[in-house]
Amino acid sequence: VEALLFRAEMNTVKGNRSAALEDVKKIVQGGSGNYIELSAAIRLLLDLDSSLASMIPASPNFSILEPPDRLQIADQLMGAYETLPTAELILRELEEAKSDLRGLVHNQLVLCLIGQGKFSAAKNLISPNEPIPSDTDASEVFNWAMADWGETGSLRRELLSRLAAREASSFGNPNHKQCAALALWAAGNVDGALLMIA
Repeated sequence: VEALLFRAEMNTVKGNRSAALEDVKKIVQGGSGNYIELSAAIRLLLDLDSSLASMIPASPNFSILEPPDRLQIADQLMGAYETLPTAELILRELEEAKSDLRGLVHNQLVLCLIGQGKFSAAKNLISPNEPIPSDTDASEVFNWAMADWGETGSLRRELLSRLAAREASSFGNPNHKQCAALALWAAGNVDGALLMIA
């Protein structure tokens, strides 16, 4: 596997994409390898021909991966619109497996559905009932509001106001700060929104 991967990378650098693609397909479809090798091969596959991403879930190399590694592969596939359906397939399989990763898988699946424009499905995955319960997690409220906005074309400012009321220090990472900025903007606090992303 290592030799095939090296040759594929060299052929990619040399511009021999068809030879590189053949080696990458052998790695993905093979039955021996590990997460690091498969992940590198998938990265090359996506660069060479992302339309072949659909072969990943059925490959023997993918089927022997542990759930955390499968989740990482799904994350790789979430980087482009055309590979979101394959990411969704992987995430749905992981969700059915009911592993310790359930919360992460759920969140990624919601984002994957939103990314594909499947707004109603994303909302139903978060909460089949409307209005969503007041004790719903902040990230779920935000994602539901984004899916609803995509579906209806109208932003429900009252939902985002819940998030805007939180302490600024509770938004630690850049993604959370972007979400908080949008929530603050929706609540009419433009200055607070700008400070959150500054």
